[in-house]
Amino acid sequence: MAKQAVVVKYRVRPGQMEAFLPILQAHVKWTKATDPGCLQFDILIPHREADTVRLHEVYADETIFDAHNASEGLAAYKASSEPFLLERSISWCSVAE
Repeated sequence: MAKQAVVVKYRVRPGQMEAFLPILQAHVKWTKATDPGCLQFDILIPHREADTVRLHEVYADETIFDAHNASEGLAAYKASSEPFLLERSISWCSVAE
């Protein structure tokens, strides 16, 4: 199976970045600790896009990726982060090697 990647773009409500980032950082830490197939999980802050955060995640294979998507931890993160977000867009990708 091919590695799976996720590219996420968040538009954060103006003035809410300081409150949102610790929630996101805790989720990244939790994912790295509990998902052994999570190979990479980066938080990216674009230089010229105010109130925007991008994520780059890579998982060992589709089974691990699916387990992450079905996890209670991801559901809890989504619920706690929702009040801080204007928009969330997600691209699921296979990693070409």
